[in-house]
Amino acid sequence: MPAPQHITHLIRLDSLCKDWSSIHSHSCALFSSLINILTQRHTTTDVLQNISASGATTSRLVTNVNFATISLNPLDQVLTSQTLSLVIYKQSREIENVLTKIHKIIDDFEEILKSMENILSQNNKILFGPSMITNVLSSTLPDSAQSSPSSSPKKQKKKNKSSSKSKQTSKSSTPKKQPLPDEQKVDDATDIQAPLSNFYISEIMRMYERELTHKQNLMFGGALKIDLDTAVEVGGIKSVSERWAAQPHIDFEIEEEMADRIKVWRTAKELGQ
Repeated sequence: MPAPQHITHLIRLDSLCKDWSSIHSHSCALFSSLINILTQRHTTTDVLQNISASGATTSRLVTNVNFATISLNPLDQVLTSQTLSLVIYKQSREIENVLTKIHKIIDDFEEILKSMENILSQNNKILFGPSMITNVLSSTLPDSAQSSPSSSPKKQKKKNKSSSKSKQTSKSSTPKKQPLPDEQKVDDATDIQAPLSNFYISEIMRMYERELTHKQNLMFGGALKIDLDTAVEVGGIKSVSERWAAQPHIDFEIEEEMADRIKVWRTAKELGQ
């Protein structure tokens, strides 16, 4: 027997949360790589400035900085200003490459959020379907709108009597409705009802929406500024990286609670088969 649609939505949402977590871990690794490259470039720039100012020797250069990207030949080729400029150029290209990947991460987060919004929309249709909307509208209509204005009081009394008789007849002739299998499980602790499913979906979607806005502000709000033509302030990038990794708007307890409910439901379903 297939899972109810609202539980299928929960399972899909749980999968999206895991996708976000995986992408976020990758983005944190990218920030770590960015900080390392910026630190190396800052050191390389300092060495190049020292060469231009004092004409330092090759041995002094090799002692002061470890150039992992430069391979010295057996003749210990002299590190000229031109060589160091090439190293800085390559490091700048690496920085641009990492920043491009981080921007792509934002796009991936946006796609996940769109999928979450779609799940919430579909689940709302289950919880607030057309039949419920019709019932709400009919219950809000005034009594005068539900009865014909041209009916006289006597005719209205006859109609009321006949309708009451027909209702009594229909009640006595109609068998009592048996509860559906899903309705019998309302008090079952392993069951996940549609309103609870909608609560998880709406809460989780909104907290990821706030987190995405937070990350977009970090990326495009001016906090992440890198001037490749001047000395780079690595400390500012570290601060952005820490704020990015913190994910302050995500309540992981709600996620864990939802995941646990799904596990219990699956276990109960397997035992019931």
